Amino acid sequence: MYTAIEFYNASFNRLKLSSRLIGAGLWEKQDGILWGRVASVMQIVLFLTLHAWTGYKYRYDALQMLETQSLICTGAALMIKYFTMIRNPAPVRELSGNIETQMYTKYQEMSPEYPVVLKYGRVLYIAGHIMIGGYFGSLFIIWINPLIMYFKEGRVMLLFFCEIPYVDWTVMKGYWTTVILQLFFYITGTCGLILVDYLCAYFTINGSLYVDILRFHLDELSELLASPGYQTRNSPEIMAKVSRKWRMCLVEHQRIVE
Repeated sequence: MYTAIEFYNASFNRLKLSSRLIGAGLWEKQDGILWGRVASVMQIVLFLTLHAWTGYKYRYDALQMLETQSLICTGAALMIKYFTMIRNPAPVRELSGNIETQMYTKYQEMSPEYPVVLKYGRVLYIAGHIMIGGYFGSLFIIWINPLIMYFKEGRVMLLFFCEIPYVDWTVMKGYWTTVILQLFFYITGTCGLILVDYLCAYFTINGSLYVDILRFHLDELSELLASPGYQTRNSPEIMAKVSRKWRMCLVEHQRIVE
């Protein structure tokens, strides 16, 4: 059984690996141009350009034109989210560092808040498994469809309908050139989707963790307020605990608002 910090580290390592694979550089403090980031951006731009060119080529065939646009909206959405995220990575690094120190490092096994932290660490870990399995499972579906069509109907198909200018994919060399480029597109896009979508899930789940920790401390505060020592105002120890707990809840509420 993993501890909360182990669940968290496993989940966070997935994010860092995805960032490293596509060259996003979210957690790598480097000066100057990140060539991996430039390469991933160029792949997204090339993906959208080839889809637009293929759509223009088949503009008089409505069915084929619609086929060419099947993934262009996904690519455009990924580009917007990706550009928004990598434009200013400093807040992402700062917020993820705060989550680790303020939650998973602070509340260890012996603390009363630990079961809450463990629950959310496990949810984050399982969500990562589901998301990664779903995205890479779709690669198998896209790959198996051309095989089924080839053995069933004898037709040669691309992974998705996107052509390269001046490359004839109906011949062997052109087909494998196009398919290999499409595989690069798909793997890069999948890693990008895992990064941006799992990062959104990471912040959402841990944001809920902050709220639940605040609720936990508010419950503790309500118990202290209802205790006889506070009601009669004759226990300095209880009064001090109430004051500390109240300040703690105010700080946590401020963090959630920010």
